[in-house]
Amino acid sequence: MGVFHVVEGTLIEAHTDLVVRGALETMELCAGDTRAVKATTVHRVWNPGPGDALSVHVYSPPLTSMRFFDDCDDPVAVARVA
Repeated sequence: MGVFHVVEGTLIEAHTDLVVRGALETMELCAGDTRAVKATTVHRVWNPGPGDALSVHVYSPPLTSMRFFDDCDDPVAVARVA
């Protein structure tokens, strides 16, 4: 389980669930927004620019590796990059 909070700027989050394989959803998050991230969630967060953005991410238990997904072909394709 995790949570992230947008401290400054704007971020875009694309997310889906590995268990309930729904469509890839995308949402805009602004300063002050907080999102919970379930253990089965796959998500990507990015700054659409042009300004800076700052977010704080907290995961429990702590992450031992970081993963990413490529939503170009398969929104639930997960690749290990640790």
